Amino acid sequence: MRLIEPSEFDQVRGREIPAHVALIMDGNGRWASYKGLDRTDGHLAAREPMMNCIDAALELGTSWLTFFAFSTENWTRPPVEVQILMDFATWFFTPETVSSLVDRGVRIHFIGDTSDARIKSSVRLRFHHLKTITSENSRLELVIAFNYGGQQEILDAVKRAALAGANLGEVDESILRRFFYLPTMPPVDLLVRTSGEQRLSNFLLWHLAYTEMLFLDTLWPEFSKGHFYTAVADYQRRQRRFGGIPRPTESRPVDTPIQGWAL
Repeated sequence: MRLIEPSEFDQVRGREIPAHVALIMDGNGRWASYKGLDRTDGHLAAREPMMNCIDAALELGTSWLTFFAFSTENWTRPPVEVQILMDFATWFFTPETVSSLVDRGVRIHFIGDTSDARIKSSVRLRFHHLKTITSENSRLELVIAFNYGGQQEILDAVKRAALAGANLGEVDESILRRFFYLPTMPPVDLLVRTSGEQRLSNFLLWHLAYTEMLFLDTLWPEFSKGHFYTAVADYQRRQRRFGGIPRPTESRPVDTPIQGWAL
């Protein structure tokens, strides 16, 4: 697929923008191996493309942006690699980065089992600090899925509902949603996964029920703002039916939003 050029960004902005974009950042280790670097260098290289996505989301007016930073299954990786991922909130959220995000109206959330004893108390305190200092912002809701598993979130929600006294025989979607890690988080409109892998890897299983998905061969450290715009342009070509059929007045044009751009 041809990447959207910066000169074409305005055309993408003029079309329908997904309210919630989620990204599975895959291919860091492979990128490092290709470069003759340690796998840990690949994870550190994830910072720039994440900032590219945040910048693009702010430009486009996307309301929610979610990154899959560390899964419940990632604990099985080598200890040195786990340690780098555990320090994510330090090497990604530098003082300069946090200041910029605060100034631009970004609110930070963390979802997942952050009470896990394997997570250092200093990391949990860092999460709390970042959430607190950005709590008044509302331009972009930035969600970091950390020690997160989609199946675990649903199980935890059921347990919390039961502890709250809910009659599980009467629990419906609206009730269960109140007990998710972040009840206000809306369904995902667009999911992007890099590195050519085509699976969900236990990510946001509830929230992805009717998500449009795009799988790119690009390795995450090479993901640019142009890739983000390209993903949104691809989203703009699709017709979302949610199990039904679109009415004529709701159908999207089948032509591409950018002249000469096609899959």
